This record gives sequence, structure tokens and C-alpha cells, in this order.
Amino acid sequence: MRSLSHPQRLLALCALGSEEKSVGQLRGELGIDQVPMSQQLMRLRSDGLVVSRRVGTTVYYRIARPEVLTVVEALHKAFCSPE
Repeated sequence: MRSLSHPQRLLALCALGSEEKSVGQLRGELGIDQVPMSQQLMRLRSDGLVVSRRVGTTVYYRIARPEVLTVVEALHKAFCSPE
């Protein structure tokens, strides 16, 4: 849960949702610079919330387990949905 408490990490998980995205795609969607984005993704990976794969120079991330997606969706529904 500590990983979810950082706004940039939570945004990254929300942006990933149920699909795989490259670091560049996430940066474009979230407006986060390269270094902070990479740091947040490394933290999420070390905490086991995302997994990555490399194709050439591009790194793709996806949510590691269905449970993580369930928690992210619940947070999104509770705090981000219009009333």
C-alpha cells in the first residue's frame, strides 16, 4: 500500500490499467519527465506491482497481478469517478 501512496506511482498504475504501455506512452499521458517516471516504475517493479519487458531500447510495463488492478480500479471508482 505504501507504493500506492505516491501520486506519480498511483497515476502510472491507473494509466496502465489492463494494458501494457511503454515508458514513452506513460510519460506522454501523464506529463512526467523521464527520470522521475523511470524512478517510479522501478519502485513499482521492485514492489512487485508491475512487470516489464524490453524490446530493443523500448521498455514496456504492465500490472503484475490481477489483485493490483482490482485495488487500482477500486481507488479510481472511489476517488476519480464523477458523482
